[in-house]
Amino acid sequence: MKICKSSNVFLLGILLGLLTQPIFNLIGVYTGEQAIAYYAEVHTSKWNSLIHSLGMPFTYYGLLLCVPPLFCMRKRNTLGLQLFFYPYFISYYLTLNWYIGLLIIFYYFPSQYYAMKHYKNSTSRLKIMAYGFAVATTALTIQEVFGHWLGGDDPSRLEAVPNAIWHTGFYSISHLLT
Repeated sequence: MKICKSSNVFLLGILLGLLTQPIFNLIGVYTGEQAIAYYAEVHTSKWNSLIHSLGMPFTYYGLLLCVPPLFCMRKRNTLGLQLFFYPYFISYYLTLNWYIGLLIIFYYFPSQYYAMKHYKNSTSRLKIMAYGFAVATTALTIQEVFGHWLGGDDPSRLEAVPNAIWHTGFYSISHLLT
């Protein structure tokens, strides 16, 4: 029964990831090159982009630990929600660029694996949420200070957060190939 539920969550992530680009296009949200170009507007220095490439797996790891438990679900359901995000973003990224999507699979897998393992072995929802929040906040602060500020780029834009949520993982690999 567990395997069936896990596979359903995994397949749902893939399906929704594949549908994201058409849905975004329908409602006028940037996708593909337009979304990446918008994200790149404040990541013009190679230094800043590299800092983001190094920091984003830690941000993803921390967010996987702190966001799903906020929904106060049982541990198994929280692990299911964590499992949903990986195939969701990977399948969406594969619709943008097959080759970059494949690289992202390998680059972000350790973050996914260790977040799920860490959460599964945790004994306190509050402690794991605090730990995840600390990891994500530290990684984002390092990216903002050492990437944007020392790299000479403009600071991150608050209004760009939704675009960043969907496209920073893709950008963290794609800029390395250009």
